[in-house]
Amino acid sequence: MTDEQINIAIAELRGWRFVEDDPDYEPYWEDPNGTKIAVNFIEHRVPNCAGCLNAIHEAEKTLDRDSRYDLIGGYGLYLVALEHNVSATARQRAEAFLRTFNKWEEKA
Repeated sequence: MTDEQINIAIAELRGWRFVEDDPDYEPYWEDPNGTKIAVNFIEHRVPNCAGCLNAIHEAEKTLDRDSRYDLIGGYGLYLVALEHNVSATARQRAEAFLRTFNKWEEKA
């Protein structure tokens, strides 16, 4: 997956949605609080979980209780499998996050 695909997949897991059919606005992302975030067509405006440790940490913190339990078990196993456990990069953590929820897509 590309960084952009990773960031979008994690955003959608967290409740973000892309709105492109609002007659009053250009396409935008809406965060879980209902805040509209404009899209510039160079880059989607969702958190950069694949490139920023702070962003992936925030993603981890927003999960509900049941999802956190899923994440703790699967996430740790995926990080160990990636052999980076404690020092995993943001991208490696994002991959483990998506694999935990069966949202990781292998390259074709």
